[in-house]
Amino acid sequence: MYLNHRRAEAVYENWSGLHRWNMDCCDGNFLIWNKENAVNVTENLKDYAEIRVRYDDSVHIRERQNVGVEIIKKRNFELGDFFDLRNEDIILTRFIDKLMEKLALDSSAFSRMLESAELMG
Repeated sequence: MYLNHRRAEAVYENWSGLHRWNMDCCDGNFLIWNKENAVNVTENLKDYAEIRVRYDDSVHIRERQNVGVEIIKKRNFELGDFFDLRNEDIILTRFIDKLMEKLALDSSAFSRMLESAELMG
């Protein structure tokens, strides 16, 4: 997998819209972070993938730098190696419940959702 992002995009986009997480690098590590959390992806995936990080350090203004990340799978894995799948199911179920509750309050949105489901199904 190859990713290419402006470094710390969320910072420069004021944490709005889709820009709630930053893709960044430090000391050769690929990092994903926001105001509350930081994940060293390189460290977390070291047993499963080789991660190569690049950015153009000739561009001295960080806001104009992009970080390129290449993730090369080393071996097969199960999602359960990284997530508590039972807990994820509970979270997804709560999300769907909230979505259905919201759609029930807006009958036109509910009708549109049903029409979309019929078209896909």
